[in-house]
Amino acid sequence: MTIQARFYVAEFNEKAVAYDATAGVPVTVAEVVMNPVTRKTDVDNVDWSKYSPSGKFTITVTQREGGAFEAFRALLGKDVRILIDPAD
Repeated sequence: MTIQARFYVAEFNEKAVAYDATAGVPVTVAEVVMNPVTRKTDVDNVDWSKYSPSGKFTITVTQREGGAFEAFRALLGKDVRILIDPAD
């Protein structure tokens, strides 16, 4: 069974955590915080928020070419779907 959760990207907190002397650039990470969608904007949101879900999903990503860092930055303030199913 797959669970489809509707969230929005609420925060993108970027910070430099180290310095890569070999590449000559700072190592940058971002904490991405997603909150459940509870507003009634369309059919999907109404179904997902029927019982007012609460909580948050937090992930930390490292900036690197081809990684999720820029994708999450572009999604700031937007709704996303998180699919949860067995990883077998």
